[in-house]
Amino acid sequence: MLFGSKEKHNDWLLEYEVERLKRQIELLRKDLNDFCVISTGEYTNDLPDYGDVFTVEEFLDEGCFGFDGDGIAYPVKDGKEDRNLCFTKNSLWRLPKDATHVAWYNK
Repeated sequence: MLFGSKEKHNDWLLEYEVERLKRQIELLRKDLNDFCVISTGEYTNDLPDYGDVFTVEEFLDEGCFGFDGDGIAYPVKDGKEDRNLCFTKNSLWRLPKDATHVAWYNK
């Protein structure tokens, strides 16, 4: 085998994939202001007692690549969410530029 044992090969593949995802996250963070087309949301709804709230950076790290996509997210600012702008990890362009947090709700 080219890499020695199967375990070493699997370790190498896992390390490669983790590094690739880290690069994608870094590029997404860098380009988020250019990527997002909505400037501001209408943050009028109080956050409910259920769901998870992340900073935008945490969501990009954990939510974007850590969740299976079985859920919905809403932008949050100053402790209020905009229930008119739902998005998933496949529609991050709907995240307003001024959002500071993301409320995530599993289905």
